[in-house]
Amino acid sequence: MPRQTAKRSFVWDHFVRRGDISMCSECKREFKFFGNTTNLSEHLKRKHPALLLQKSKPSQDTSCEEIRGTLPSTSTTETSSQHSIIHPPPSKRKRQVALYGKTQTYSISENEQTEIDQSLVEMIVSDFQPLSIVENKGFMKYTNKLNGHYDLPSRKKITTSLILNIYTATLSKVKNELNLSSNLSTTTDIWTSSSTKAFLAVTAHYINGSQLNSYLLETKQLVDRHSAGNVASSLREVFESWDIFEKVHCIVTDNASNMRNAITVHLNKTHQPCIAHTLNLCTMDTLKHADLQQLLEKCKNIVGHFKRSTVASGELAKMHDQMKLPLLKVKQDVSTRWNSCLAMMQRLEELKVPLSAAMSNLPGSPSLLSSEDWALIKDCICILKPIEAMTSELSGEKYITLSIIIPLIRGVQHAVENAQPITSTGKILQTNFHDILLRRLGYVESSKICAKATLLDPRLKILAFDKVINGNQALKWITQEVEDLIVTITQHLETPNSEIPCTQGRVGKLLLLTHFR
Repeated sequence: MPRQTAKRSFVWDHFVRRGDISMCSECKREFKFFGNTTNLSEHLKRKHPALLLQKSKPSQDTSCEEIRGTLPSTSTTETSSQHSIIHPPPSKRKRQVALYGKTQTYSISENEQTEIDQSLVEMIVSDFQPLSIVENKGFMKYTNKLNGHYDLPSRKKITTSLILNIYTATLSKVKNELNLSSNLSTTTDIWTSSSTKAFLAVTAHYINGSQLNSYLLETKQLVDRHSAGNVASSLREVFESWDIFEKVHCIVTDNASNMRNAITVHLNKTHQPCIAHTLNLCTMDTLKHADLQQLLEKCKNIVGHFKRSTVASGELAKMHDQMKLPLLKVKQDVSTRWNSCLAMMQRLEELKVPLSAAMSNLPGSPSLLSSEDWALIKDCICILKPIEAMTSELSGEKYITLSIIIPLIRGVQHAVENAQPITSTGKILQTNFHDILLRRLGYVESSKICAKATLLDPRLKILAFDKVINGNQALKWITQEVEDLIVTITQHLETPNSEIPCTQGRVGKLLLLTHFR
């Protein structure tokens, strides 16, 4: 019986084999040949699906609807527009698609392909999407709907080429901007991941014209102990790698002693404690009152019950409907964020009527809050809301916050003192917060850097100070600095072939002209 000849795979119509390497004729990508064509066929399915439609030409009696079934799902309008493409622009990227039994060739320019690739990577980076999104069938179908000409890059190409190109361009841009700036400040913090790995993050802040800009320079893993010397060494490495060590004048951190010593002793830089972090510590200390902790435990039990039970949440929604109120859900407290405690109590106060009605109809529900509990909740909200407002104001990224620290502290003191709580526990919380705030942040008015920044702010000047003596002291500091600066500039101008130091040249020239006028 004659031996049958093995059928040749259609894959070899689009691949060229050279030893154990096979190269795609369409995109010139190379693959290793393992004795079968599985990986080659998968490449055609993912990157050149139109070629698979040419594998078997439809018969003449095949209906139009059957042919459409072999194509990717598109609307009638889109199919007609693809069928009527005439004179496509010249390009090296050419693709073929079988439409109604006919082969249509069209192309996309290299510039268009590059621009879309860049937009794709920017979307992945800015939205924190996984690189595997380009392998998801739904995303591939969506991309094909938007532009059937576009050749979606592989995950490997994004990793090895596209992201690297954008990173290199961004790195060059940031370095150029930092080089043009003569003065910088930085914020840094150490945090530990869930896998118990410690990281040091460094962010640079500078003013370009009238715009405040910030860039995260590096997130560096810390392997050694978090001693002041090791932290200072890591910060120095980051600053020197960006060539900004001499430009950094102030570093903002938390109140940890190792961070403070690393900056002031080892790096000889100005250290500024984070006021928002200190305010958070003040609030956490205030909330440690025993009676308040007992109330918060009751609130957490109620919120947890409505979060876990579908029957309870359904009853609460039913009460909203009967009372014709907008539907609201309870909010759970998070132990590491005190403002979530405020959000939980505010939502419970908003849900007081429907929540009480729903709990009275639910057997086995947690105990109801008493009238004293509701009164304490109201007192806590009055005390904590000004603190939350100050925290939000200090968290701005597009405006300077150093100069408004002193008036914000005075404002939150005034707001808490005028809260007028009605419960004994509320009055204790009011007094405790006032004392803790003075203990932790009472130094701010006499702080040299904060006082000077406040006095130079045209919106505030000396009126922002609670004590006039602190405002006058800030004025003396600034006056002395101006006098020293004028002397320095005068000496440089009188010395032949001498240049004004770049760190204070523009300011010095301006002050010098003002002085002589």
